Amino acid sequence: MKLIPTIQGGVTMAYNLSAIQKTLDDITKAIKSVINVDVTIADSNLTRITASGSNITRVGEQISKKCVFSKSLDSMESFIIENPRENIRCIGCDKKTECKEFAQVCCPIIVHGQAAGVIGLIAFNEDQKKRIVENEINLLDFLKKMSSLIASKLIEQESTIRIKKLANELDTTMDLIDVGVIYTDEKGKIERSNKTAQEYFSKSSISKGTTIETIISLSPVGIIDNVKNKSFNYSKHDRKFHGFYSIHPIIYDNETKGYVFTITELEEMISVFSNIAGKSREIAFDNIISENKEMLNVINHAKQFAKGNSSVLVQGESGTGKELFARAIHNQSPRRDSPFIAVNCSALPENLIESELFGYEEGSFTGAKKGGNPGKFELAGKGTIFLDEIGDMPLHLQSKLLRVLQEKSFTRVGGNRSISMDARVISATNKNLETMVEEREFREDLYFRLNVIPIHIPPLRERKDDIMILSNVFLRKFSKQFNKDVNYFEDSLMEFLINYTWPGNIRELENTMEYLVNITDGDLCRKSNLPNRLKRHFSGVENTGNEINKKEEPKSIMTIEEVEKREIGKALKVYGRNSTGIDKSAEALNIGRATLYRKIKKYEL
Repeated sequence: MKLIPTIQGGVTMAYNLSAIQKTLDDITKAIKSVINVDVTIADSNLTRITASGSNITRVGEQISKKCVFSKSLDSMESFIIENPRENIRCIGCDKKTECKEFAQVCCPIIVHGQAAGVIGLIAFNEDQKKRIVENEINLLDFLKKMSSLIASKLIEQESTIRIKKLANELDTTMDLIDVGVIYTDEKGKIERSNKTAQEYFSKSSISKGTTIETIISLSPVGIIDNVKNKSFNYSKHDRKFHGFYSIHPIIYDNETKGYVFTITELEEMISVFSNIAGKSREIAFDNIISENKEMLNVINHAKQFAKGNSSVLVQGESGTGKELFARAIHNQSPRRDSPFIAVNCSALPENLIESELFGYEEGSFTGAKKGGNPGKFELAGKGTIFLDEIGDMPLHLQSKLLRVLQEKSFTRVGGNRSISMDARVISATNKNLETMVEEREFREDLYFRLNVIPIHIPPLRERKDDIMILSNVFLRKFSKQFNKDVNYFEDSLMEFLINYTWPGNIRELENTMEYLVNITDGDLCRKSNLPNRLKRHFSGVENTGNEINKKEEPKSIMTIEEVEKREIGKALKVYGRNSTGIDKSAEALNIGRATLYRKIKKYEL
């Protein structure tokens, strides 16, 4: 329904009659029972919101803007028409020749000096007309009271919506910042907290009604206004953390009505929970959209695997959603209330990956934190640790990881204390670990330990029945995000999207949809709007087709070895021959480091 703009105290307001549908239905029934004539209530756009009698089937339709309802809205006056078709207000009505009404009453709904709608009574016989005419004064007075009731309900509804909107905006804003925020009343009893604070502390310690003293030791005189960065210690899961808090009073009418506590730099706590993003907790198998039979089987199997504790290996090409599966498995498992810790094995420097995974003790190396630092396995606790890009883990660390999985314990770097490990391990890779095992780039015993439950995610090119479903999902997502009204695909674009091979899989499809929504004017995405990299693709396909039709023979065909030598040389030229360059070249060529070194030697590059 159209929103009706009004102005109140310099602030633009909006009122929507359909938001109080039940109230309007009740008022319509009340008027009908008292007067026994047909009733219609329409908004300022003359859309019929509710009705009785013969007009019930026409609810939702728009009334002619040349009828007397429009006159009542424009003039904001109530009136009775005893002589339809002849009354001066009926001049210009485009329905006059087919009008069968005996009398009509119009009463505008006024909200803050603006017409938000109109109440209309219609007599279709002499008896109904008589009831209207004989009770003219009382009837108009009654309708004005009904109009005032509707106006008050609209204002009440709008106030409720505004209050909820402001509260949601505040909560959303607070949840976006990486500082813990806790609100209390004037006596220090906790009223609400943001997501960061909830991640820092146990739920029971900051639940509504508990006092702030449960986490912060305050002075004997109670809360002190405007405290800045006062230190405190807090224990959780048998570990102690050090942090700082500030106090900001909430003052209203020169009185303190409550306090806002901001909590920052909780050292290990920030490290512990930095990977537990709020939205990741909400990811479930319902977020994995597919109608492909093979993919649905994978999802159903993963749901079953979520109930257990065995190690899971998720394999699939880049962009297929391996981490999405890992998070969904965790969130549907008995471990859902414990941390989900994600580690990208390819992103960590080789000399730091061991301390990142298993932690370190104070003084174990130059720059080590005082008091040491817990590793990812320790932080995962009884939750899930997700080892992404496991195929890039160095061989010397693979043996230590294997020992941890076998013995269910580990020691920090530089330490001698054994720490038990109870986290479930989910790993993922886009590489062929079996081939890497054959080439001795990955330990066979670790592979079997990780691959207890294998999950293979098919690439998007093998799920053509999902391409348009996902395309439409992303189209709606980005249209809403960018406040645009892009709704359709050109037929030739649909054909291209379905037949393109999508080497980047769902990630590439999502990025393409984001680009299309950004560049599209109007509501139709066209093939000509595709990014240049895809335009070059379908141009190449068309040219290839023309060459085949012309039966032109290629000038030369390169051997596989020649192609391999050329591409390896190209990668080395782009990324260089140092350790980092070798890593990047191996990743670009989708082969292991050892394989790359062997082929460099083979081709004398």
